[in-house]
Amino acid sequence: MRKYILYWCLSACTTIIFGQNESKLVIDASPNQTNVNPLIRLRNSQGNDLMWIHSDRPANTFMGFLSGVANTGLANTFIGSVAGNANQAGIDNTAVGYAALYDNRSGHSNTALGSYAFAYSQSGSFNTALGYFSLANTTGAEYNTAIGYKAGSTWNNGYNNVFVGANTDVTTAGLFNVIAIGQGTGVSASSTARFGNSATGSYGGWANWTNVSDGRYKKNVQANVPGLEFILKLEPVTYNLDVSAISHDLNENQGREWNIEMKHAIEEKEKVCQTGFIAQEVERIAREIGFDFSGVDAPKNEKDMYGLRYAEFVVPLVKAVQELSAENERLSWSMQ
Repeated sequence: MRKYILYWCLSACTTIIFGQNESKLVIDASPNQTNVNPLIRLRNSQGNDLMWIHSDRPANTFMGFLSGVANTGLANTFIGSVAGNANQAGIDNTAVGYAALYDNRSGHSNTALGSYAFAYSQSGSFNTALGYFSLANTTGAEYNTAIGYKAGSTWNNGYNNVFVGANTDVTTAGLFNVIAIGQGTGVSASSTARFGNSATGSYGGWANWTNVSDGRYKKNVQANVPGLEFILKLEPVTYNLDVSAISHDLNENQGREWNIEMKHAIEEKEKVCQTGFIAQEVERIAREIGFDFSGVDAPKNEKDMYGLRYAEFVVPLVKAVQELSAENERLSWSMQ
C-alpha cells in the first residue's frame, strides 16, 4: 500500500475534503508508541506543548497536557492538563479538570469533576468528587461523595462520607459515615449527620421527626427508667449560645466565603435567650444515680462537642408523672 505525505503551508486555514462516508483524517500509532508521546500535540508559537490528545486503547481517552501519561488501566477518561497524570492500574475512572485525580495509581471507579478534584488519592475507589478541590486530600478511602467547592477537602477522610455544599468538611482525619449538608457545615465525629452551619436558626417541615421504635428490633428491654429521682435533680437554665466560638472550633470561617450576611446571622443568633440544660450537668446527674441516659450525646473525640437529645427527656418525665400519680392515689386511699 502506498503512503502519501502531504504538507500544507497556509497562513489562514486548511481544508480537507474526501469522498462521502469515509474517515477524513487517520493517525496511525507506531508499534512502540507510548503515552508520553501522544498521537496529537498542540503547541504555541514557541513550540511549547499546550494540549495532548491521545489514547492507548479504544476504552481510554486522554485529552490534556500530560494527562494519562502513566496509564496501563482500562476504561479511563482523563480530560484536562495533568488529569489522571499518575494513573497506572486504575480502571473505570473519569476525571475532568486541571489535576483532577492527579495522583491516582490503582484506585478505580472514581468520578472527579473540577480542578484538583480528588487530586491526591492514590488508591481510593468508588468515590465521587464534584467541585474545585473536592475530596482533594483524601488518599485511599472508598464510597465518599462530595459536591461543592472544597467539599470534604481539608482532611484525609475515611469511608462512606457525604458532603453537600461549599466548604462542607470534618474537623479531623479518618472520620467515617458522616453527612454534612450546607455551606461550611462541619462534622466532628464519625457516624454523625449535620444539616446547616452554626448560623442556621431554624429547621422545619410539615411533620414531626420519626424515630424507628419497632419492638421486634429491641433487645434487653428493661423497665428501669428513673423518674422523680432524675427529674428533680435537673436544673433548667436560660443562656445565650456562643455561636462564634462554635463556628471557630468547627473551622467554619472560610475567608471571604463567610461573608458579612453570615456573620450577621451569627450575631443575631447569639442574641436569642435560649432555655435548656447544661449537657455536662445532665451527664453528671445521670451517673450519680446510675442512669445510663441516652439523652446525652457525649463527645467522641477531643474535637467533638457535647449535645442533648431533648426528646429523650420525655421518657423519665413520663415515669415521674406515673410515680406522682401512684403517690396521689396512695394518699387518696389513706385519707378515706
